[in-house]
Amino acid sequence: MAEKKEKKVKEIPVYEVGFHLVSSIPEEQVGKEVEAIKAVITDAGGTIVSEEAPRLIDLAYEMVKVTEATRRRYTTAYFGWVKFDVDADKVAAINKGIEVLPSMLRFILIKTTRDNTLYGAKLAEVAKEKAAVAADAAAEAVAPTEEVVAAK
Repeated sequence: MAEKKEKKVKEIPVYEVGFHLVSSIPEEQVGKEVEAIKAVITDAGGTIVSEEAPRLIDLAYEMVKVTEATRRRYTTAYFGWVKFDVDADKVAAINKGIEVLPSMLRFILIKTTRDNTLYGAKLAEVAKEKAAVAADAAAEAVAPTEEVVAAK
C-alpha cells in the first residue's frame, strides 16, 4: 500500500484596514493617500485582495487631530477600506506605517476572511432577493392543492 502524504499548506491570514482620512485634503489627492496606504501594505510583503475607494461621509461625532501643534476638528472624513493578505508577523509594521501617515484621522486593522464583503447597495439587493424567495416559498406552502374527483 502506498501511503498518502498530506501536505499542510500554510494559509496566509487576511486583514482589513478601515480608515478615515481628514476631509481637509483636496478630493483629487485622496487617491494618492490611498496609494500611500497600499504602499505601506505592499512594502511589508502584503498583497491587496480588494478595496473600496474612499468617499466623503458625515461623522457620527466630531474628531480631533493634532498636527504640528495645531488642533483641528473634523465632522466629515473620507471613509474607505483595503483588504489584504500578509504574514502575521508583518502586521505590527503595517500598523505603525499607517499610523504615521499625516492624512490619517483614524483607522482600524482587523483580521478577516478572504470572502467577498457585501456592503451598501449590494447588501440591500441580496436581502431583497432573500425576502422574495422566502415569500414565494411561503406562498407555495400555504396554497391549497386541488383534487379532482370523478363522479361515478
